[in-house]
Amino acid sequence: MKKPRIALFAGDPAGIGPELVQKLLQNEEHASKAQISLIGQRGTMDVPAGVHWVDWPGLNLPAFERGMAAASNGRYMLEGLALGASMVHSGAA
Repeated sequence: MKKPRIALFAGDPAGIGPELVQKLLQNEEHASKAQISLIGQRGTMDVPAGVHWVDWPGLNLPAFERGMAAASNGRYMLEGLALGASMVHSGAA
């Protein structure tokens, strides 16, 4: 049976989203049930080898200051969410 492809957005790198996504992906039982296309900032998470990082403008941005909100965080969030929605709309996820 073919696994579903899921677009997973890790959220604001200055928040707790990346920590929660990393925890989820490190649980083999959860991570093995789907093909994951991860939308996030590469330096914020340690994820298993089978996870596919989506190549997008936010992938290699410099680290955001933890716990601090800024306009750049908002732009990052809107772009990541729009990309995930676009992937679903196009059938890529």
